[in-house]
Amino acid sequence: MISPTYFLQTVNPNTGKSLISCQIRYKGQKMITTLGMSVKPENWDSKKSYVKNNGETRRNNEFNAFCIKRGGIDRIVTEEFNTAQFKGLPVNLTSIKERIRQNFSGNSQKEKEKKPEADTLYSVIERLISQDIKMKGQDRSVNTVRTYKTTLGHLKAFAAAKKYPINFESINLDFYHKFTKYLEGQGLNKNSIGKNIKNVKTFMNKSFNLGLTKNQEHKKEDFHVFNEPADSIYLTESDIEKLYKFDFSNNKRLEQVRDLFVFGCYVGMRFSDFSEIKKENVFKHKGRDFLQVRTQKTGELVTVPCHKIVLEIFKKYERNPNRLPKSVSNQKFNDYIKEACRLAGLTDKGRVENSPEIELWEKVSSHTARRSFATNTYLKGVSSYTIMRITGHKTEKSFLRYIKFTSLDAAESLLEAWEPVNKLKAV
Repeated sequence: MISPTYFLQTVNPNTGKSLISCQIRYKGQKMITTLGMSVKPENWDSKKSYVKNNGETRRNNEFNAFCIKRGGIDRIVTEEFNTAQFKGLPVNLTSIKERIRQNFSGNSQKEKEKKPEADTLYSVIERLISQDIKMKGQDRSVNTVRTYKTTLGHLKAFAAAKKYPINFESINLDFYHKFTKYLEGQGLNKNSIGKNIKNVKTFMNKSFNLGLTKNQEHKKEDFHVFNEPADSIYLTESDIEKLYKFDFSNNKRLEQVRDLFVFGCYVGMRFSDFSEIKKENVFKHKGRDFLQVRTQKTGELVTVPCHKIVLEIFKKYERNPNRLPKSVSNQKFNDYIKEACRLAGLTDKGRVENSPEIELWEKVSSHTARRSFATNTYLKGVSSYTIMRITGHKTEKSFLRYIKFTSLDAAESLLEAWEPVNKLKAV
């Protein structure tokens, strides 16, 4: 498969902007062409080869324009590559360059005179990613956009590998079975496949609502989303206390990750929210400290009282700007917290319902903090609706499916309920 790369040319001293160019290399061939648009160098992310999504680039329509052009170029390259493969011909970069120049490198007057290119399924997905198409008038979360990009990548790879056309009319049960089998072959588990199918259904629903297709094959019962119970766990209050009291003074890396994880166990927020808490998120009400955060995923305002351990962690890191340990990437956080839990002795077996041979620490991740908060609070008798106001769950059904209230937890709760009766009988 061919992957275009993008870079900036020399800055124009008159405008302070640089032309964006596209480069393609393939089997000794090389092609460079411009996209017919410029940005300031400070608005260009050289690592990601992308126009930065900020206030200035949105006001100037630079971010959206680049997303649309890049999506169009990706589509041209994929089409030319697939056509060449299908016909058994060599890929012609000159042909690709000419199509890019015709569609994206013309002067602004020619672009104005051109008829707008018809939407395709790929372009609808790109518009969803660039937030050109809203969800009930609201932008999607960063995580949702990231999953859309992942699904788009899988669709393009599937189309190239299986010579399967991806368009409005090709999304049917034949596509469903071939695409899910392809994703299985790529090593994706059932839930990951389900997320991709869910996204495909979203793409098709949006396309149908926009009047771009009448195809509703994706709404058939057999076009279903996989959803298997995950081997998710939670830490009990005693587990959290054991981890919190473990001496990591000789390992600051693990100490800081441990403290941030324990902080998450008492605020009930997603990692993306509790790892980015700022000083202004803390306020006093009736003499007590509270946290108030607008969540990244849903945009809802969440308020939670500060547990004494939360206040202890704030005190410990009071010299830091946000009074918390410096955050790391989610991937590194998950690796480090597993290491910390193993060293702290969270090595019980039998706690992972579907895999009783696995030790507890092996399944701990950043998300375990939020699930531990929800489960432990529920076990203390706090109503599910009160907890849902913090965790953001919309229905009690989804909340009860989320928490890890095991059969052993249920048995212990029953024992506690019987305790007063048993004592009376003993007397």
